[in-house]
Amino acid sequence: MFTSASLEPGDGAAKVPRMSSAPRSSFLSRRSVLLGAAAAATAGTLGFHDAVRPTPVFAAGTRPDLKPVSMAMHLHSSFSEGIATYDAHLFQAREMGLDVCWWTDHDFRQMAAGYRQAVRFDSRVEKENNRDWTWSVAQNAGVVNGSYTFVAEPRSPREEGKAMRLTATAAGDAAGRYTMLGTAWNSTYSTSYSDTTLEIDVLVEQASDSAVPFIEILSSYRPATGGRAAGSYVLQYRFGGRQGHWTENGGLTGVIGLPARVGQWQQLALRPVEDHRILWPDTVAEDASLWRLRFGLGVEQGSSATAYFDRLRFVRERHTPADGVRLLQQISDTYKVRYPDVTQYPAAEISLVEHMNAFGGDDALPDYGAQAPGKDGSLEAQLKMVDWLHGHGRLVCLNHPWSNKLAEQLVATNGMGADMIEVGIGYANMLKVIGAFDTAARNGVFITANGVTDDHNGTNWMREGTRWITYAWSTGTERDAVLKASDEGQLWFVDPLHYRGEMQISVQGRPRMGAVHVTPARSVPVHLTATDLPSDALVDIIVGEVDRPGLADLTPAITTTTVPASAFVDGTYKFQMNRRGGRYVRFVVRHGGSGAIIGFANPVWVLGEGATDVPASRMVLS
Repeated sequence: MFTSASLEPGDGAAKVPRMSSAPRSSFLSRRSVLLGAAAAATAGTLGFHDAVRPTPVFAAGTRPDLKPVSMAMHLHSSFSEGIATYDAHLFQAREMGLDVCWWTDHDFRQMAAGYRQAVRFDSRVEKENNRDWTWSVAQNAGVVNGSYTFVAEPRSPREEGKAMRLTATAAGDAAGRYTMLGTAWNSTYSTSYSDTTLEIDVLVEQASDSAVPFIEILSSYRPATGGRAAGSYVLQYRFGGRQGHWTENGGLTGVIGLPARVGQWQQLALRPVEDHRILWPDTVAEDASLWRLRFGLGVEQGSSATAYFDRLRFVRERHTPADGVRLLQQISDTYKVRYPDVTQYPAAEISLVEHMNAFGGDDALPDYGAQAPGKDGSLEAQLKMVDWLHGHGRLVCLNHPWSNKLAEQLVATNGMGADMIEVGIGYANMLKVIGAFDTAARNGVFITANGVTDDHNGTNWMREGTRWITYAWSTGTERDAVLKASDEGQLWFVDPLHYRGEMQISVQGRPRMGAVHVTPARSVPVHLTATDLPSDALVDIIVGEVDRPGLADLTPAITTTTVPASAFVDGTYKFQMNRRGGRYVRFVVRHGGSGAIIGFANPVWVLGEGATDVPASRMVLS
């Protein structure tokens, strides 16, 4: 027997206070059309069923145009601050049989807004726009007498101030490296080098075939290709010795040999993307990050090297949000030929407020100008940004929302006006977010949960601790179709290492997760669908009250019943639910051994006649 929740909502349940009266967007209309006071008044005269007639909803099995579409909804490529590439993610998506990849690189990184423009080599820490550039030294055992210093002379004739001097000697017959790694505040030079020129002045004081100064770009990770193993690629510009282009380290290190004009300042303009094309013509050169930058000396056989570096400039061709979007789209289009079985869509992680993903619409991004990318973490800034994105027809998802005030904020602001929320995140934080999600559901906040990876590396999805993929009940992989399903709440997410079955909730014979059933019936039949359950899996069935206590009670009002996988006959579990004053139902699949959640279905709400503030995209009348 299914155990019903014991809490009964009172007739005088508190109204939910709203900090923002703006409704969340509807994908079809760009703004939700809520059934508020006007609709309630119409229902009072015509009868509620006559006021609004919903589009009929059919079982997935009876609609050939509805199918499960799997999606990675939070991925970072070579335009973000990690080592991931489109190539690495698409390779794994294809191996997994994934249908859709959404590219959600940080918006300000896409356009390099507020990114580092110059390094002057004046000190170990130097400022630009009050943001630090910091040098870190590394020396291995093959080097003795390695040192760095910042000197007034010699320096580049093109730059006032100082230059950085490096010197090192090899220990006996050993080979070694002495390097200085340059890091910018908040990784503000890490992005695709597709449009980037590095202007740098170099003076070689001492070098030989066995003592070579170099500039090194640590770039992005790629899957195995062209006879090379999977790994992170490196570009190394060497001064002295052999000249030209060649590869080492199994093909993963690309070397560009340049002349060393000893005693003369060389003014160089390095174009990594062009050198990449020469070294690895079988790859997409634009899909590579200027992830980290090193200046160093390589020495062996007792030899010594000394070099000076000065006046580094990052010259980029992108200047506006549209420039960044265009570059990303060009790379994505190139991969459509290589990975025709994975559908790709551009999106963005809006990052100078509390992070949120923006999907669809006109692909507009905020224009931050040249300001340093400082984050405004206020709730007011977040609400304004959601409203701005909705104005451009975009669906908005609240990213990694682990604030201790999440429940309060969701209730007070109608889900912050957003359309989705990342519930499938890191496991410890996920349990906290689920609690806030249930509190919001209790208060009639209709927001769609999804699950993500937020992967910045692309090395191995299955080994990541956060590896959720999201499914949509959709008519296909077209952008409008999957976003419509997302807006309506027709999503579930799974841990693909342990479970990839289909999940659905049917109420009164209508299968549609995310729906709000408004009905005079006091008791409704509920069917839960979970296919291909592991034999030892457990299923938690959660029934929650919708009594709208507002900020007076920020806890969930739920009852959980656990059943074994064997309780699902032909993939279905059936029970009767008392509607009471209003309720919702959702369910999760848990691993039989660890008890961890491996599948999460969005809820269905069942409310009585006269319910208001229900988005038209979710309304089902019966």
